[in-house]
Amino acid sequence: MNGEGIKGQSIMKCYIVNLDRAPERMERMARILKLQSIDFERLGAIDGRLFTDDQIEKYRAQREQGKPMTVGEIACAESHIAIFRRIVESADEYAVVMEDDLHLSSDAGIFINSTAWIPTGADIIKLETVNEPTIVATKAFNLDNDRKLARLAFKHWGSGAYVISKAAARKALQNYVAGLTPIDDYLFDPTVNDFSLWQIQPAIAIQDIILINGATPQAGYLASGMENGRKVASIAKSKKVGAMARIKRESLRFVRKTRRRLTTLWGIRVSRNIERTVISYRAD
Repeated sequence: MNGEGIKGQSIMKCYIVNLDRAPERMERMARILKLQSIDFERLGAIDGRLFTDDQIEKYRAQREQGKPMTVGEIACAESHIAIFRRIVESADEYAVVMEDDLHLSSDAGIFINSTAWIPTGADIIKLETVNEPTIVATKAFNLDNDRKLARLAFKHWGSGAYVISKAAARKALQNYVAGLTPIDDYLFDPTVNDFSLWQIQPAIAIQDIILINGATPQAGYLASGMENGRKVASIAKSKKVGAMARIKRESLRFVRKTRRRLTTLWGIRVSRNIERTVISYRAD
């Protein structure tokens, strides 16, 4: 990346969210990460099965409108918040957060093992894709191995793999309310936050359930993770046609029609040219 990266260069710590009752998933991720010499630390995920009814009701009371968050969504959010605390307490300016059901590209270590490619002021960089339409700036920085980095200008859900700055982790700890909205809605929707959001293209990570397109579990499927029910529900949510889906579809149509004139999208500064796209995953 040409001179736009942060000052200096360091290797990022990779934090893996993993349930105590799923050691085989951590073993698999450890093998994958070690192959690319990626420095990682496991953090035990919050287990939604251990929540009491009173705890669940307390969380759900935060959300006055809309469908209550699932227990899996709440546990997932608290797991990521626990990692944010670790990041804020560390000496690192950037870290990588991953869930334990990922497939990684063969060049993922190039990006995870260096901060030199990260733009100055970037808060969060999404490393994965969920194969759903989103909007990015057409102006992009060229990265190694024919990948590029562009501003993310519309929601791209999923919390499987991302880079987050210490400043953004601190802001999330101050502002995010578990039970109010899923963690990926908060982190990766520029309509509800003021983070400097970026997307790597093609993605270097993808969750297993996305790779099989939400199909019925098959041989080799990573079953019984942090809560695959949460991820299945997210896939169903993305495919459901309802009032919010229609609003988003109309928003996308408006942006496509006006993209040559827009310089700001929902309060987020973007390139004058933006495009609707589906981020692909490339394994090599």
